[in-house]
Amino acid sequence: MQTAAAAVVPLLALAGGWLWLSRGPPGPHAASAPRTPARSSLSLGAAVAVALVLSAALAAGWVWLRRRNLGSLDVSTSSVAYNHDAFGRVFTWDKHRFYVHGRPVVLVSGEFHYWRLPDRSRWENVLAQYKASGLNAVRIYFHWGFHSPAEGVYHFDGNRDIEYLLGLCEKLHLFVLAAPGPYICAETQGGGIPQWVVAKRNVRIRHSSATMFRTYDPEFSALSAQWLNAILPIFVRHQITTNPRGCILALQIENESFELFKSIPLGLSDDMRHLAKTARDAGISVPLFTNDGWEEGSFVARDDSQLVLGKPTFGIDLYGFDKYVVFCPTSAPLATIGGGAKDTSTWPEWSPADVTSALDRTEATVRQFGGGAAASPIFIPELQGGWFNHYTVPHTFDDVYSFYGEPYTRMILDSVVAQGSTAFSFYMFYGGTNWGTIGDPDVYTSYDYSACIREFGHLSGRGRQLRLAAAFVRSFSDLVSATEAECNSLRCSSLQINASLGGYLAARRRTTGLELVDFVFLRNFSPSKAATANITVTRPNREPVMLKSRLPYKHSFIALGNYTAPNGLRLMLATMPVHLRVRPSPETEVWIVQTDDVISGQLAFYGSVDVHGSLSPNTRREDDVTIISFQGHRGWAKIVPAGAADAKPLIVVALSGRDLYTMQPVFEDEYWRGHHANLESLGSASVGLPLAVLWGAYTARLDVAERKLHLEREQGDNAVYAISVDALGTLAGFGKVPDTDAYSGADVITRLALGEPTAASAVAAASLPVASQLADVGARLVDFESMPWMPLQMKPNSTTAPAADAIDFGFTSGHVLYRISFNVERVPIAGLRLDINLRHRGTLYLNHFLLGGHITYSLGIFRPGSKNGPDVDIGAWQGYALPASLLRRGANQIVVVVESLGLNRQPFSLNDVRSPRGVIGAKISRVGGASALMSVFGINKPKALADREAATHEAILAEVDAAAKSASAESSDATRPAAKAAEPLAATGPEMERLASSVRWEIAGVDVRTLDCAFTHTGIPGEPDVADDGAFAPTSDADSELNPATGIHVFRAAPNGSAAPVWFRASFDLSPELQDAPVRAPLRLHMTGTGTAHVSINGVLIAKFYGNGDSPQKDFYVPEGLVRQRGNMLRLLVYGDGEKAHLLPTGRDWVGVEFRFWRINGTAGSLAQSSGNLDEAGPAFVLQQTTISV
Repeated sequence: MQTAAAAVVPLLALAGGWLWLSRGPPGPHAASAPRTPARSSLSLGAAVAVALVLSAALAAGWVWLRRRNLGSLDVSTSSVAYNHDAFGRVFTWDKHRFYVHGRPVVLVSGEFHYWRLPDRSRWENVLAQYKASGLNAVRIYFHWGFHSPAEGVYHFDGNRDIEYLLGLCEKLHLFVLAAPGPYICAETQGGGIPQWVVAKRNVRIRHSSATMFRTYDPEFSALSAQWLNAILPIFVRHQITTNPRGCILALQIENESFELFKSIPLGLSDDMRHLAKTARDAGISVPLFTNDGWEEGSFVARDDSQLVLGKPTFGIDLYGFDKYVVFCPTSAPLATIGGGAKDTSTWPEWSPADVTSALDRTEATVRQFGGGAAASPIFIPELQGGWFNHYTVPHTFDDVYSFYGEPYTRMILDSVVAQGSTAFSFYMFYGGTNWGTIGDPDVYTSYDYSACIREFGHLSGRGRQLRLAAAFVRSFSDLVSATEAECNSLRCSSLQINASLGGYLAARRRTTGLELVDFVFLRNFSPSKAATANITVTRPNREPVMLKSRLPYKHSFIALGNYTAPNGLRLMLATMPVHLRVRPSPETEVWIVQTDDVISGQLAFYGSVDVHGSLSPNTRREDDVTIISFQGHRGWAKIVPAGAADAKPLIVVALSGRDLYTMQPVFEDEYWRGHHANLESLGSASVGLPLAVLWGAYTARLDVAERKLHLEREQGDNAVYAISVDALGTLAGFGKVPDTDAYSGADVITRLALGEPTAASAVAAASLPVASQLADVGARLVDFESMPWMPLQMKPNSTTAPAADAIDFGFTSGHVLYRISFNVERVPIAGLRLDINLRHRGTLYLNHFLLGGHITYSLGIFRPGSKNGPDVDIGAWQGYALPASLLRRGANQIVVVVESLGLNRQPFSLNDVRSPRGVIGAKISRVGGASALMSVFGINKPKALADREAATHEAILAEVDAAAKSASAESSDATRPAAKAAEPLAATGPEMERLASSVRWEIAGVDVRTLDCAFTHTGIPGEPDVADDGAFAPTSDADSELNPATGIHVFRAAPNGSAAPVWFRASFDLSPELQDAPVRAPLRLHMTGTGTAHVSINGVLIAKFYGNGDSPQKDFYVPEGLVRQRGNMLRLLVYGDGEKAHLLPTGRDWVGVEFRFWRINGTAGSLAQSSGNLDEAGPAFVLQQTTISV
């Protein structure tokens, strides 16, 4: 997964060096006195000499670094290369495509993160959606830290059961591209490196000594081998080279480890050598592959004899690279420097120029690397499938989805196929959830990724449009998988194809076989944004043929040309999409086409043809070509050579609207057909082609092996249509299409009548709560005094900076607590001041009274709390007033509750995984002015104070003191500060020195190395588990209540005077209408309020809510596998920062909780525009589920 920050750092360094070297002699205004020619000549000569010396030094440094990074381990490319002699009959490749058991395979894959689905029961359903979307493979990052909470401890059970996961892929007939790292990036803590490894300060994570500089670390390599040796034996049992029913095609080595990064030597050959050797020694016999962060030619396999600077290179079997094309505005490189464009109203549309510059020279770039890159398929292990979102921004994933638009991912697929790519995996296809604390600082709870399948399981319009492209690529895979962009004199087409609009034709390719089929890539990037164009086909000595085409701006499809159908018809060009082909019998071919008000065109055939059918076809002749147009949008037509009435027809079936976007082809690659008797009987029938095509229901997934049809239906889905191959036999329950139906008369189409999905309709239409009212509500205060406090030493010669941070203690899951104790001899009239530097979110309490809180976080690099890259302290310190009314003569204590948003993930060239966490420094001093005042009992933070220019320093102090006294008066005697006399206090002197010397630091937290999973805890010691009810006391209405008008249950933070985070727990059932109903109705936890809440359901942390805007998320997906029909346990950790509490009736921060359906933008009619974006006025997303034997 790419990050813009990683690209910016070396570019800034290179730019600075280049500007310094190229600055030349001083300008004419550098000095006021004129220079003599001799002096100018001398200065110029000296400058040139200095530049030459520096250039030579830089060149020598580059050579030294390059030779050093080439390494010296005794592992050659050939010694770990794939054994084609032994396994080539199972899996091999040429420059165009992969072959499995000798059959060409186009890999259309999607990324799947099992570790982002905390309910294992949902894995199969999500993977089945991948297959139903036209994919035949998944790429999986295997997360080292998820499986290994402590050194030498590895868990592969329950939600970490890799054997089960790979078995599911085999059951669903999905190939696997396995990526075990050890580094995986993926917007997860530490990039997948376990916390216990990060805590080893002597270990160089990813061998990084500093940003842009790596030094091989044998200890990190040994730890990496420990991980690989734990997981690879599981892979060995599932690789296709040793298991005839296995699923693993290839194994990825490391992740985005650039050999050269913008021409700067970075990646270490010895790192790759060690990992490849470890994999082979563990029994991995499938090919190994890399994924360059983009096309840099890293670790390309070459002959062992090839040397660079006198040293041997090292390469991996298959060269892969990532392609992220358009950045969301908050993540673009310039935004990374400037901090991000947060206001969506200022976002420009993404530019077609970004796509053309990123993609349209891909093939030429990769081939020029030579070696294995020139001899293997264009392979993209990560192809952009959306984008992620950040903390502190106001927009959600819905806005990110809308920024890219529905046709974006399909356009990306079409564009990389136009570059000859025949193997690619979309990152992400389904994002999932950052449950617990598994995410890094780049992303909050949701990892929706604006992907094709949204977090709550809706296959979006983008996914459905992508499915059409996947259907084309797979159903024409024998042709698409071997093409050339530039023809030679023997293969060059005599046709010239042009469009009346510039930017309408992206590319053209021709097959390498005898068929000479043309693929014309239509992609409307016309500056005029017009949708209609004339496509002119020019032939030698013939009149031009003009065809109509309608394709909206930023849409695309692959047009078929020079294709001969089984009945002998020869297509010149189709300017309407032919989405797939299916052959019910060897002599009969069916095309599924689109010709509606959105996208349409014409079919041009050589010679004369006869055509008839319900699509109301029109024909016209131009020279020796027959051009067919259709007036209908939905129906069929049969085409035969003129006068050949008895010939088998080419059947064209036009789908539109909901029919088109529910179309689901059923593919079974030949490799899988030997795994089941019902598939073995198919033999080689329709190899590479769909066995069936179904449409008419939201989901209609045909399991050919089990002869089961799995249906998910929305209101109006009352029939399913099918075209199937003869080898399948009759599908039980399917029959003749009624005469009144537009598909009537096409004998290849059958229909299954279903009736209305009454259960789904009833649930969706009912005005009912999705869950019962919360019951058995209890609360308990987090007791700071009972925390397992440990002394915290300061750095040498410092009383303000801890010698160790949270990482060193293993306190990396959520929160860590600090207690700063100090003595005051005399309470100063103006109080004291606390300056503090922390990461990321801090909430402060003085003597049990809430002082306030803040976040230190930045979207930009070289900022305090940078989510990626160097984290600097400049501007990180925040000041808080310690009011006289809250201070005590004698012992005082400040408790700081710090929440880390996760460890940085060390992407690309960056060395940021150990960016500090917790409190970095704190200092108590005398109040020095109004600028020191911060949020205290509702008094606004510095900006608001600065805006009140009329207020004097004394008035502000009085306001702070009055607020504190008021709060003190309301508190209990047990927590009220002791009476004291406020007195003047000098800024320096013996009293302040004694105060400073009395400061004692302590720390408390939860060492994740002691947990079964490092990401399951809030980090607050004493966190109650699911069965821990005894410590909860019943709540009063002042603490928790149901608002009957809204259905929202409100939980309030603790009152000042007893201020601390509060644990709440409550039970709930699903509504009776949902219990045992045959529906899928995903729920969301809708949250409101000003406070902070960490919410668990049945022991799994599924929501981190920040009412102050630190995260934009207010609606949280409730993973369906976690929810029981009855007896669910809800647990919340609630606290606030007090900033807005004084505006509330109770004077206390609060959070509101309500279970709701997902209501999304309307899905009636065409699903092409069904984003899945939340719309409270939209229909509830409820699907009736049925399984039918066919």
